[in-house]
Amino acid sequence: MTEQKARDGLIEAMREIGFTASPTPYHIDFDGHLLVGGKTLEAKLRFNDASFTEAPRLFLPDTTLFSRHVIPHLNERGELCVFDRHRYLFDPYRAAESCLGILQRAASDLEANLGKVAEAEIARELPQHFGGEVVSTQFDQYDGPLVIEDDRSGFEAVFRPADGTHKRIRAFAVSIPTDLSFTAAQHRPTTLGEFLEWVEHWEKGASAKITAQLSKGAKGQLDLICIVCATNGQVGFRLQSSTMPPKQRDIYAALPWSKLAGLKQMRKIPIKRIQGRRCDLAYVLSRNGAQLGPLANLKILLVGCGAIGGYSALALAQLGAGAGKGVLSLVDPDALRASNTVRHILGMNAMGRGKAASLQAMIETHLPGLNTFVVSDRVQSLGHSILSYELIVDVTGEHHVGEWLNRYAMQRDENNELTLFHAWIEGQGAAVRSFFNATPTAGCFRCLHADLESDQGRYWVLKPQAQVETVQPCGDDAYVPYASSAAMAAAALLIAHVSDWAKGRSFRHLLTQQLDFGVTRHVKPASPSRLDACPACGGAN
Repeated sequence: MTEQKARDGLIEAMREIGFTASPTPYHIDFDGHLLVGGKTLEAKLRFNDASFTEAPRLFLPDTTLFSRHVIPHLNERGELCVFDRHRYLFDPYRAAESCLGILQRAASDLEANLGKVAEAEIARELPQHFGGEVVSTQFDQYDGPLVIEDDRSGFEAVFRPADGTHKRIRAFAVSIPTDLSFTAAQHRPTTLGEFLEWVEHWEKGASAKITAQLSKGAKGQLDLICIVCATNGQVGFRLQSSTMPPKQRDIYAALPWSKLAGLKQMRKIPIKRIQGRRCDLAYVLSRNGAQLGPLANLKILLVGCGAIGGYSALALAQLGAGAGKGVLSLVDPDALRASNTVRHILGMNAMGRGKAASLQAMIETHLPGLNTFVVSDRVQSLGHSILSYELIVDVTGEHHVGEWLNRYAMQRDENNELTLFHAWIEGQGAAVRSFFNATPTAGCFRCLHADLESDQGRYWVLKPQAQVETVQPCGDDAYVPYASSAAMAAAALLIAHVSDWAKGRSFRHLLTQQLDFGVTRHVKPASPSRLDACPACGGAN
């Protein structure tokens, strides 16, 4: 179907249900009406382009027929949220039917949410309903002065708690132990007085807390910001001297805020509404489904900061490694070489620097505030101190490192709860594997390949015709050529494995993912038993 034919077809179909097309250079609008609870509302469906591959936006230009000022799921621009636009599947081949479905859903939602449930619906999405400018906040419940970081690359400003060294307070936060919403009679505040009255309705004494904070402002500083931390979100206001008449502004500038905060005239000053979006570490990590992520508060050791280790380090941090009382230690004695960057998460800017230290810096950039440490030495240098770690992740791909760590895993008892995972790449990126070393109750790392003299280990994944080419260039280290996708896949498989363990889910100990199906065979997830022939753990039976 051509774009023009699709456009003509939609225009005709929408005309049949009473919507008229209004094309503009930037979008296509369809104007009509929506019937809600016996009331007829103006409605506008807006397509961004004529391809119709994206769902239209629905606007309600006039809502005065409703008995409330703030309407659930309707923002201050008049756009109605009918569904999650990122997930909704709009059918461009049945655009008219899809539009009709959107209108029916909108009418149903409005009718259902305009009664007694309206306040609860608004409370669930408070910041969006409050409207205004969006800012980022590095706190949850907080009372006191704030520091405003400069806008970065077009993103909103970031607010963080002050450290006591800032003398001229420009912003502050006030916490209240309740939800905020809007009654049918309340509208979005436009002046300081309206904001204080609105907050006071929902929490007695809140307006006094705000004016008390205003009183801490410096003399002559008329541009102030307040963020109210309610239990269901963060909203606030910005006072700007530019909105004050010149004479009034000069008088106010000469008065201390302790007097200004009590003036009735100040309550008439216009405000700009702001809505806070949390960006603190606790909130970001909670998106994993746990308070600080499933790996928070654990002492974790990542052994190897190479190709797999680089991707694994960041992913572990994103699961909460190093958060709370936890620690993430990165172990690797090597520096990054230019040849490493073809499949490493680190780039040329880290060339010549220690891999572990560079990964630590990268994590700090991504998720500031995690507890990370660097060991720029072989893991063997840690000796028995590795038993103090609760989780060890071996991504070196070096058999002798796995063997050394395996000995400590076999010492697990009621006094030593060390958990050990290994991950590696098979062949030239032909497959990736993750192994949960569950000794002494199940097969250990050496049980996978008890006889090193044999060509194949237990649960072997490579077919006989698979070739493993090791490149040994003069003056450089030997390496096995494989694409960065193999390192990413190995890290992804490992992280999913570790996440299942951390969340208490059932899982198999050995996981295998084929990447090159021509030289590998399918190996089902397995939990290897201990082998009597295993030189590491077999004799302990």
